[in-house]
Amino acid sequence: MPAMKVWAPRILALFLAAGCTGQSSSGESTPKTKTEATPPDVAPKPVIKPPEVVAEHSVPRAWQGRWRFELDSPGGKLPFFVELEAKRGALVDAHERLPFSSVTAWAQSLRLEIDNYDSTLELRPDEARPGALSGTWRRRSPGKDSYTEMSMSAVKSAEGLRFSDTEAPLQPLDGRWRLTFAESDGSNYTGVATLRTVKTLSQSTIEGTITTDTGDYRFLEGVVAGDQLMLSVFDGAHAFLFRATVEDGALRDGHFWSRDTYHATFLGDPVEGEGAAGLADPYEIVSMTADDRRFRFDFPMLGGGRLNNDDDRFAGKVVVAEIFGTWCPNCNDQAPLMSQWYAKYREQGLEMVGIAYEFTGDEADDMEMLRRYAKRYDVKYPLVLGGTSGKKGASESLPDLSKVAAYPTTLFIGRDGTVRKIYSGFSGPATGAAYDELKRDHEALMEQLLAEAAP
Repeated sequence: MPAMKVWAPRILALFLAAGCTGQSSSGESTPKTKTEATPPDVAPKPVIKPPEVVAEHSVPRAWQGRWRFELDSPGGKLPFFVELEAKRGALVDAHERLPFSSVTAWAQSLRLEIDNYDSTLELRPDEARPGALSGTWRRRSPGKDSYTEMSMSAVKSAEGLRFSDTEAPLQPLDGRWRLTFAESDGSNYTGVATLRTVKTLSQSTIEGTITTDTGDYRFLEGVVAGDQLMLSVFDGAHAFLFRATVEDGALRDGHFWSRDTYHATFLGDPVEGEGAAGLADPYEIVSMTADDRRFRFDFPMLGGGRLNNDDDRFAGKVVVAEIFGTWCPNCNDQAPLMSQWYAKYREQGLEMVGIAYEFTGDEADDMEMLRRYAKRYDVKYPLVLGGTSGKKGASESLPDLSKVAAYPTTLFIGRDGTVRKIYSGFSGPATGAAYDELKRDHEALMEQLLAEAAP
């Protein structure tokens, strides 16, 4: 797998752009960036009110199939694809299917939910365009009772081309580019775009991702039409749109829009080889401030009670502590690995803890999001609530660290209780080889620590 100063441009506004992916957000990947009933005080209020008389709860046959959606981004139409069946559906791209947690249809409306992001798509037939749907995407944002809302439309589409309305000839684009992003407040950050051409008999599409110091922007797809590069991603949390001019192999006049408020410009120059191209070493971004290299925490735990670093469950164990947010796409990319590692190494002496920083500051609401996250990823290790998602506050709540620079941040702690490594950000599945390398490196580090004798 990216993502929101107020939070962010870097993470929030972006959103949070990536870092959650964050670069910046990585949590913030960016820059510097269900059918499960939910409690009424947690579930978002429907943007479109269903009719009082429910006609049916299955998706009508006329609405089943593949749809091309377009969000009304400030930078233009932001396309993505959805597939609907009678009682289920998913966001789809060339590399993954992200199932909706619930799909519910009424006579004249449709509700698609991604409950781990508190994200909902509400649609109804578009009276001006027969066969089309229109509506609103609504997603939890930082702050109590705060939501992002963007209008959208959808049409049936068997074609796989996202930017299907272009008339210019499609061009190939392959390689890596070092990107320099400039934000509206005058700050800047670095990213690396890795793009490749995928050719079929009828078209050439562009796939890849952008990686920053704190994570990746997940699976980007689009085209080069004439000299215009257009890329997008929507996963229920990220809503990213990129446009740039391809000029003599470089990327010029680039624009990046996230959700309904964030905008940055960028330039990109080609880079050779497989190096980091100016990105920081993720093991060097955060350091320990505690002279004894011990990581201390004491927070309320999902399920009740409090948990701290001196709990008996951690004594003599190798501990992997993850600082994360349920809202963060990069954290959601790492979650399956965390559960896999816990199952694989627990009997050898591995313990884990997830320390979450959430949006609302209301403990009941934020604990509900932890519950959804734990259910989605079959989390068996303890989760605690550290605070709200702003990085400054998170850093202040964990004084043994120099800072919290990205979500997720992963600490590897030896059997003697000392922190051995700190990894900022996460290179998710969209990064390909980098993702495979990260998994190998983290597993090797855990196995090395597990091989040490208990004190």
